[in-house]
Amino acid sequence: MSRFGAAMIKLITPLKKAGIPASVVDQLVRSATSVGANYGEARGAESRKDFVHKLQIALKECREAKHWLATLQETPAAPQRTMAAYYGECDQLCAILYTSLLTAKRAHKGDVNNS
Repeated sequence: MSRFGAAMIKLITPLKKAGIPASVVDQLVRSATSVGANYGEARGAESRKDFVHKLQIALKECREAKHWLATLQETPAAPQRTMAAYYGECDQLCAILYTSLLTAKRAHKGDVNNS
């Protein structure tokens, strides 16, 4: 997930040179880099409930990054092949996080202590 965030950081200059507003680029980078950071926090969670909560945040940020990538795909100035590839990668990350979240929630419901 950190590779995805790093890839978005590398897009800053090309997107800004293409005339994409800095605010859009910044939102993309913030959400994309937040995915890995929040996933890392989930891995160090203090309880299963905390793990689920932090995974939910990672998924939320991933969905936001996906939104910005979709928006950029609609912008002719953005490199379309690159945007499509990163959109696909982001979609896969969202699916992984969603599946992990479902598994964690099922395990949490089956937990007798529900810590």
